[in-house]
Amino acid sequence: MALLRLIGTTLLMVAASWAQSCQCDAGSFWCAADDRLRYEYNCSGTHDARVLWQKISHSEDPTLANLCKALPSTCDGTHGAHGSPATNSSCDDSCYDFCWRRDVGDCADMDDNQIWCVGECMSYCVNKHCQETPVQPTSCEQSCGRRHMEGQGGPNFVDYSMCMAGCTTVPVGPDSTIGKMAANSMNVTTTNMVGCKVNLRSVDPSTGGYGPAFCSMENGTSCTATTDFIAVVADGTGRYDAGDPFDQWWGDESWKDAQETLELHQGSNPEYIEYVKPKPTAMLVAPLAMKVTTINMVGCKVNLRSVDPSTGGYGPAFCSMENGTSCTATTDFIAVVADGTGRYDAGDPFDQWWGCLLYTSDAADEEDSVDLGGRRIIKKKKT
Repeated sequence: MALLRLIGTTLLMVAASWAQSCQCDAGSFWCAADDRLRYEYNCSGTHDARVLWQKISHSEDPTLANLCKALPSTCDGTHGAHGSPATNSSCDDSCYDFCWRRDVGDCADMDDNQIWCVGECMSYCVNKHCQETPVQPTSCEQSCGRRHMEGQGGPNFVDYSMCMAGCTTVPVGPDSTIGKMAANSMNVTTTNMVGCKVNLRSVDPSTGGYGPAFCSMENGTSCTATTDFIAVVADGTGRYDAGDPFDQWWGDESWKDAQETLELHQGSNPEYIEYVKPKPTAMLVAPLAMKVTTINMVGCKVNLRSVDPSTGGYGPAFCSMENGTSCTATTDFIAVVADGTGRYDAGDPFDQWWGCLLYTSDAADEEDSVDLGGRRIIKKKKT
């Protein structure tokens, strides 16, 4: 295996011939600070970061040293990466042994994506074991961890990395290979047509136990699930989904790659709500109706509140999104962080719709998917 690791390392796009130089994967937008892959950086998130990845990957001149120094400030050393040592140095070293030096995993089999694999493993291990206050992962990330890092078959870093690629909205590599493989992860969008508020609760696939609600839907809104779930009406009556169409997934692992768009309706049995596949002709009924899907990447809970287009007044929250989940709006709205700080969206891309009725037709024409990227869109409300 030591020979395999040596061979595998040579497949990386080494940017310079001297030892301890930074280098980048050929198949992913990940770079390492040195040839030991001790510290990794995720350069997939921004244009500038991807440009830096490209320059390092193809550099053969002495300016490489300056390019390497730019990694910590240009690329992400936290999400799917580990760019600096943890305060608990012994724990940090143990995670490095676990993710790369020991014969487990095994990231050496990733060929052109070894840095990405090690970075995802290090991010998971350090956050889980070495931090006093771990960062709360999204439901998608939690599902990947349970399935590929904590399962009875032992950790599989390769499958974990591929699974994590399905939890991000940006491409993780320069070609579509990784994206196509990650597309096989679960992605089920459910629209609430029950007539009252419905919560989606996670389900532990190994025990069948119910977890907390990860998305709350007012009537007419949607949520996207990337892990096994159950729908429960939030009025205290105990109504829940009858398992359709999950009966074909229940008891096996086919739910892991389910790709569905469903509606929830009140069933004929008053104790159950049912899943119904929307009719293809439904899109022709109101082609100019607004439809904007918003993904919460802020890092905390965000509420969507309705806006009266005639007065500009804010109405109640019609959808609450935990980090990593999404909601679909069919009327004018504003996004507000639900932590009491008063942060709200800055109007992008709604500035072109504000003050007129263009939001009804433009949003329908574009069917926009808006990514709430935290510092880009959310800001503190002025007082």
